[in-house]
Amino acid sequence: SPPFADMNGCGIGPLDSMAYCLVKIEGQALLARFDSMSMDFVAKLPGWSFKATFDSNGTYHFVVGNELYKMPNVHLLTGHQSHDDEGLSGTEPTESIQVTFAGADLVIVSADLEGLGVQQYVVSAENNEVVVSRTIGKPETWFLYRDAPFQHQATIFGAGWSYENRVFFSSNNGNGIYEIEMDTANLTTKSVGAKLLGPSVKSHGNDGMNCMAASAPGQWTEATCVLWGE
Repeated sequence: SPPFADMNGCGIGPLDSMAYCLVKIEGQALLARFDSMSMDFVAKLPGWSFKATFDSNGTYHFVVGNELYKMPNVHLLTGHQSHDDEGLSGTEPTESIQVTFAGADLVIVSADLEGLGVQQYVVSAENNEVVVSRTIGKPETWFLYRDAPFQHQATIFGAGWSYENRVFFSSNNGNGIYEIEMDTANLTTKSVGAKLLGPSVKSHGNDGMNCMAASAPGQWTEATCVLWGE
């Protein structure tokens, strides 16, 4: 196979426990499924992205430009050994919703943030903002701010994790790992709590992936951060 130009946007499928990543080969973005023994290509994608995640139902979400694409049931997609296999024609996702902005990694959370019942939102973080967007219905994005700023405001959060519907992000600049306290999120006052849990490793080529049904680490250290996703 031709060498990968890029690989990112990785996640562990909650319905098959397989790893999935966006890869770019000869200018074409694809979704690849792999384990320790093999790798298959399961879909062509409309563009390259490192902003991606799974939800608990097994739907793969990724952002290209200002579009959040959704691919349900990727565990049922046929795998192909070659990136240019004819069977990959017509596999691009057709379901998407506009988002105003998204940070460097994504987490899907189920919450009642608008008083309309529990629904899914995509969450990311950048600088001193937590960005929340709808995944269904009329597009809308909110920029939420902490009462106390992150340790350094100018930072990219390139690794995100979801454990049992809890949201965590790690700073690429080594400024810490935070839990975003979504139960405090207020879309009217544009505020949210975030708790510093431990140090993060300085990294500029990272991503977050984990088993979403597992419990979060009891203690976050630089070694834990490497082990659990960076």
